Amino acid sequence: MQIMKFYAHTGQRSDRSDWQPLHCHLSRTAELAGWFAEDARPIAPDDPPEVRKEKQCFQRMAWVAGLLHDLGKYRHEFQEYLNKERSPSSETVHAIYGAAAVGHRFDDLASAFAIAGHHAGLHDIADLAESLNGNKYRAQERFAELLELAERELGALPNSEPMHTAKTQPDKRRHEFRTRMLFSMVVDADRLDSERWEKEQQLGRPWQRSVIRLEPDQLLVKLLQARDEEVKNHPKDELNGLRNEVFDACLQKGENMPQGFFSLTVPTGGGKTLSAMAFALAHAKKHKLRRVIVVLPYLSIIEQNADRYRTVFGKDFVLEHHSAVENREALHPNDPTEPGEASDMEKAMENWDAPVIVTTSVQFLETLFAASPGRARKLHNIARSVVIFDEVQTLPTHLLEPTLDVLRELKAHWSVSFLFCSATQPAFKKSANLKCKFDDGEVKEIAPDPRALYVRLRRVDYHIESVNDPWDWQTLAEQILPERQVLCVLNLRRHAFEVWQEVRQFLKENGREADLEGLFHLSSAMCPAHRLDLLGLSKDPLPNNIRARLRNGQPCWVISTQLIEAGVDIDFPVVFRALGPLDSVVQAAGRCNGGGTLRDASGNLRMIRLP
Repeated sequence: MQIMKFYAHTGQRSDRSDWQPLHCHLSRTAELAGWFAEDARPIAPDDPPEVRKEKQCFQRMAWVAGLLHDLGKYRHEFQEYLNKERSPSSETVHAIYGAAAVGHRFDDLASAFAIAGHHAGLHDIADLAESLNGNKYRAQERFAELLELAERELGALPNSEPMHTAKTQPDKRRHEFRTRMLFSMVVDADRLDSERWEKEQQLGRPWQRSVIRLEPDQLLVKLLQARDEEVKNHPKDELNGLRNEVFDACLQKGENMPQGFFSLTVPTGGGKTLSAMAFALAHAKKHKLRRVIVVLPYLSIIEQNADRYRTVFGKDFVLEHHSAVENREALHPNDPTEPGEASDMEKAMENWDAPVIVTTSVQFLETLFAASPGRARKLHNIARSVVIFDEVQTLPTHLLEPTLDVLRELKAHWSVSFLFCSATQPAFKKSANLKCKFDDGEVKEIAPDPRALYVRLRRVDYHIESVNDPWDWQTLAEQILPERQVLCVLNLRRHAFEVWQEVRQFLKENGREADLEGLFHLSSAMCPAHRLDLLGLSKDPLPNNIRARLRNGQPCWVISTQLIEAGVDIDFPVVFRALGPLDSVVQAAGRCNGGGTLRDASGNLRMIRLP
């Protein structure tokens, strides 16, 4: 009797020499998933016995989940599907059988979730139970026979110890997050091994994806060199001296403090970008962490911060990941003869396997909470990291409760430290409305005397205009245009557009058409690339851009929505700001003389009331 050969993936060759044997894919995926679990939560010499056992059990769970994730491919119906002898149907679905095996034989519900969802995404528990126990797939009846086929090729399967006993039921939050971590590891291991097999068949030799590991010592040297260069260029600059104080405090705290939650409260212009990175690298060095993840709210800030980090560390050390990044020249394929080949950076975006990640709040939160395999795949690489939330006050308030809940879990059990950076820190203390907020002293400030910094870094005078008599668009335009360089920030996109139109019309009616090239409108409704070009923050900006005109002393009037407030590196002598929340007003003030351009004078922020 001829023994059937089982395959995991097809290839291009008629002799099937490039088809991946199923036992090969299962064993290699198990090895990867087990290694991910070990790397995310390594066993330390001083771990208590119960913690050591928990980590060992989790590593075994990950290995078994990787080994059985494609158990259903041992079904003859699936092999017929690979051979193009059968169309896809419920009979060719394969993930549910491995889930049934770990759920029933190994009593491992977390692995059942991970396996069942490694293609379709995480199930609701009711849907998973129906798939495991219902008549559609008859998974309970069929998995034992498939296990026998697997053991013929893989050898006897080990028993998996549950993560808890009946006497010690797990915390639901911990159990759910551990399930998500396991899901992430299985998905990533599965994708990486499939990629590895395909590449090995193309090259005819063993292959591994090229990955650069975090070397904090090496990056700290480069960071210190960048700081020293700034000191050399501005040896007697008071602002630069204050930035150095912040930088040195961050470096010292990173080297000496245990892992936890931290805040860096520094006014705009205080050098948060490099100082926060100094803390993160020093902290990663002390605690043997794997990467630094910088989370930012807006593309305009991400572009400039990522570019700054690439300048300091080199482009190979910094992964920039957001919705517009695929159009960047830096991510074009490495080999022009293979246009279909993804670059190393594009591949690293799939699972964040890079030393320094610069990403958006949306990407980070989706990684924490999404059910889709593509989003969740990155989750296990957040473990053992320093996460910097820059402009943390922009975190969505309606998601604060679950977000802070997960951050606590990452800090407590996955060796993640968090640094909250802002000139206007949000109120994260515990209250009746937000039970997951922090206790007094739980978030440790690392800036040297923030109150004194605010006094020493004050470079803006505030003026409240038109309290009793709101300005109309014409009055606002008449107040804006006498200023040579001015930023006007409105609360609504409609208001920004209408004020821009009013200023434009005023210039035309007064014979000042030549000044129109100094008038700019910015809105979140615009294409991100266009906004960056206008700001002068892109790699190839328009010749007539905002930063260039400010630098050259040319007339420049910018009418914008709030998108310009947080972290955008521009500096106006005068800012008009529509009345709004105090933190937004303070953020707008950061665009007014933020870099100390007016050496012996203060910038002017004029708060206005509109109809």
